[in-house]
Amino acid sequence: MWPFEAGATFGAAGQLMTGLWVLLLVSLWVSRLASAVKWIGFFGLPLLFGLAYVLLIFPHVPFQDGGFGSLGAVRGLFGSDQILLAGWLHFLVFDYFIGCWIAGQQRSERLPRSLVALSLVFCFLAGPAGLLLYLLIRTVCRWRNGRAWWRACVP
Repeated sequence: MWPFEAGATFGAAGQLMTGLWVLLLVSLWVSRLASAVKWIGFFGLPLLFGLAYVLLIFPHVPFQDGGFGSLGAVRGLFGSDQILLAGWLHFLVFDYFIGCWIAGQQRSERLPRSLVALSLVFCFLAGPAGLLLYLLIRTVCRWRNGRAWWRACVP
């Protein structure tokens, strides 16, 4: 059972994530932060939010309302504040994980920091749109550096 009020947890998670996204953006220019951001994004945050997710979801299994068979059934899953909060934490941790991956790729591929920072802002605000923007930036940069365009879009 989740011991905290869902609204307060939502607010705390939002404040934490805003700070972590700022740290992630700054790490593009301050390389000393890179290892801390990597640890947070690939271990610390998934551990913390994963535990919270399990504690929020477990008391509701099996689900009384909703399911995964239709859009309406999925809508029914989110009738509880705890399940809604778990879904929100799910989005937050995965978007940040992808953001950390993007930042690591920027360093290894030496992509323009300002363009990658823009993709991270979009990743923070609209997850998959930020990833799409990053993949386009990476593909164009690789292509401009001499890779055939069909090879520039794959790892």
